[in-house]
Amino acid sequence: MANFFATQLINSSNTNTKPTLKTIELHILKALIEQDLTAHPNSKISEINARIPDVSLQDIQKAVYELVSDKRLFHSIPKKNRTYSLV
Repeated sequence: MANFFATQLINSSNTNTKPTLKTIELHILKALIEQDLTAHPNSKISEINARIPDVSLQDIQKAVYELVSDKRLFHSIPKKNRTYSLV
């Protein structure tokens, strides 16, 4: 019900803004990255960023590093050209 009123309020406002992923919450970004890696395993951070273009590279890096520390992702051994996949 609250979502309906928020949508109605946004639609009735006289702004020409489009919804973007620039202000995405971290837990939602992590879920989006996990979905992306389900479809595209062994991806570099730059490749993930190319598939999620509205989100900054720094936000994607932060989310990926947290997912690795939470042991939900693993990475390849070399630091250069490191790829990430789901555990």
